[in-house]
Amino acid sequence: KESRAEKEKGRQLPTPPPVPKAALAESSKPLAKPESSRDSKASPKADPSKDAKAPSKSETSKPPSKTESSKAPSKPESSKPPSKPETPKAPSRPETPKAPSKPDDSSVLAKTVVAEKKEVSTQIAVFDVGGTICKVPAKLIRTKPSTLLAQLLGDAKGSEPIFVDAAPERFTYIIDWYRYGEMNVPSTVPLASLLRDARHLRLPEELVVNGVLRGTGPNVAQKVGRDLVESVTRRWKGFPDFFSRILEEVEQHFRSVGETSGQGAIAATQEEEEAEAYDFIPYVFPLYGETGWADEQQVNSGQRARALALKLEERGYLCDFTEAELVVSLPLRLKGEYFEGGVEGEEDEEGMEGMFDQEEEGFEVANR
Repeated sequence: KESRAEKEKGRQLPTPPPVPKAALAESSKPLAKPESSRDSKASPKADPSKDAKAPSKSETSKPPSKTESSKAPSKPESSKPPSKPETPKAPSRPETPKAPSKPDDSSVLAKTVVAEKKEVSTQIAVFDVGGTICKVPAKLIRTKPSTLLAQLLGDAKGSEPIFVDAAPERFTYIIDWYRYGEMNVPSTVPLASLLRDARHLRLPEELVVNGVLRGTGPNVAQKVGRDLVESVTRRWKGFPDFFSRILEEVEQHFRSVGETSGQGAIAATQEEEEAEAYDFIPYVFPLYGETGWADEQQVNSGQRARALALKLEERGYLCDFTEAELVVSLPLRLKGEYFEGGVEGEEDEEGMEGMFDQEEEGFEVANR
């Protein structure tokens, strides 16, 4: 027993330091049970003088366990030193705004390409002229706001080509007027058709074509001339049959010229051979002879002779008069022959157009 008691003394912890007197008064109050005890249950606060119960025998008889004896008594709350006053925190520095992130190079490039495409689409006017695409600077067209092309360009939406109802082979000469204020066309381009295109596209009523002032308005003289010819042929008894016979004779004549081309001139004098050198022999219709008109029933006046020639030119032939004959030839002129006479094909151009161009006639009849 004594050895066991000595062992127990060796295991005891050192005695705590002496408690001050001020703390002794407060220590007389019942201490709260330690929170670390797992078996203890929280009891409601009550007056220690009324609700205090005497410990049971079983509780007093039990010796303190090693775990309980090893724990130091909890210090009273009053023994804690007073908390230090909180020092005010220094004001936080304002956050500096972050620099905006740089956009991706690919997105910037895509936006630039789209902007350039929009700018190009507004700078270039694309016209679909009878199925042919024609690209023209939009600024050039807008310089003539009263024209049809400028109005079509202003009403256009999107990037689709603007359809224009015009002849594509003559549209470039119309654009030349936008550029230079005048047009220069070769003799192979019908002047009447070009002026009709200018009238349809609402160009001014007067244009300079090949250095000559031309009118784009309806040609009153042509209408009067057509009415005159129709009046002559209407009073010409048997004219349809007579005109059909002349057309057959003209066609048969030039067919025989081709068949006998290797045999030289047929039934021609020396003067005729020199006059018709390097050319096809034309068809000659006699008008007047020693005794008067060659065909008094059909061609018995100058008005009928002129109407017959104009009707033949409507069919594409070229007609000319001598003193007593109507000479009918084919429109197979050389390009160099159009330059004879000074101005480039001015006289021949008028002859090629003819007063009664079928295309122009249909247009005027439609307007009527």
